[in-house]
Amino acid sequence: MPTDDLIKELRARVKTAAHSETNVFGPGIWKHHILRVVDNAQQLAAELDADHKTVTIAALLHDYASLIDPEYIDEHHEHGARIAEETLENRITEPRLATVKRCIRAHRASSGPSPESPAAHCVASGDGMAHIQAVPSLLRAAYVNREMSVEDGAGWVNTKIERSWEKLHPVAAEAVREEYHAARTVLDGDWSFDGSSAVAFRDH
Repeated sequence: MPTDDLIKELRARVKTAAHSETNVFGPGIWKHHILRVVDNAQQLAAELDADHKTVTIAALLHDYASLIDPEYIDEHHEHGARIAEETLENRITEPRLATVKRCIRAHRASSGPSPESPAAHCVASGDGMAHIQAVPSLLRAAYVNREMSVEDGAGWVNTKIERSWEKLHPVAAEAVREEYHAARTVLDGDWSFDGSSAVAFRDH
């Protein structure tokens, strides 16, 4: 199967998963997060001289495990790499598959290996940029999904934004610098998150 056709197939598969009942984050994650990550990663690929199609595949699949099974959320970067191998084996070259798996494993700021290759930087930074660009989506996750108090919700989002900012490649940081400072201005205050008001819901 040509790579372009495979990407179309993966896009449809991930979109379906985002709109399915197994996705505890709600269908908005498709528009407000996954598509943003793909777009960001593709733009960075041109800047960082990474393979565009490899980056696109990894960006589409980076959160896929979280969408299909809530039990995978805590370690979705590892499950995602495993599922990518099961899905893509013998459909793309072994070097491209290895790179896709490394990108998925390295996209999280809170755990997983640090991004080292240009492609891994594209996906990890694309993910971090998407969090910074979609603060309303994070606030919804805090107050609706996790049922946090005002203080805990703001603290959780603030921590997420900071973690995302710290993992950005310099090129990505420059692209979202204004959005980052705007988000920090909105969230500025004596906010902290100790988890006391949150329902049992794991971070993605």
